[in-house]
Amino acid sequence: MERARKSSIDSRGWLIALWGLVFFAIFFSYAHTDPVDIFYHLLVDGCLLGVWLVSAWGFGYWLIRRGPSLLMQLTRIGVGLGVVSILILLLGLAGWL
Repeated sequence: MERARKSSIDSRGWLIALWGLVFFAIFFSYAHTDPVDIFYHLLVDGCLLGVWLVSAWGFGYWLIRRGPSLLMQLTRIGVGLGVVSILILLLGLAGWL
């Protein structure tokens, strides 16, 4: 039995692209500033978020060394964020912040 081919309009990629366009249209309509300024902040904040998550992954990898599955990688990030939060709490309680 042969499967019917889906047309390219029915694909999931088109739906993701459409929602991305809708998101950016709403985002730029609410932000009443220059689009270059918005892209600058998205780029800088996105890079800082990436560095923060990679460092959290490093703390999690230091504690959990198991298989390379996606769920384990996300668990490492979560554990790393918890470790960073507890370290910040302890530094604040000690008066070193």
